[in-house]
Amino acid sequence: MYSQETLYIDGCEAETFKGYDWPETALGDYASSECPCAEFLDSLAGRVLRSCGGDYVNGAQWSQEIDNGTCATLMSDITKRLCQAVFVSIAIAMLQGN
Repeated sequence: MYSQETLYIDGCEAETFKGYDWPETALGDYASSECPCAEFLDSLAGRVLRSCGGDYVNGAQWSQEIDNGTCATLMSDITKRLCQAVFVSIAIAMLQGN
């Protein structure tokens, strides 16, 4: 009997986890994702890290832990959305001369 689930043995499949987008990553490597709000505020620029582990028998698996790397803190998807909303509000106020 065959499984319908694809087993990735040489790397981790791209996915979104804890509000971050993780690219396809080779087994044994780390992937990075942009810090929350970094695209809006240069002072928050940095990257969060996540490892792709496992082995060539059982397949690759993403770590369930995220290293906040060079980010000040990890933020939830809701916090990231709030950051975007605040930035848009500031930009509109600046355009209106307020």
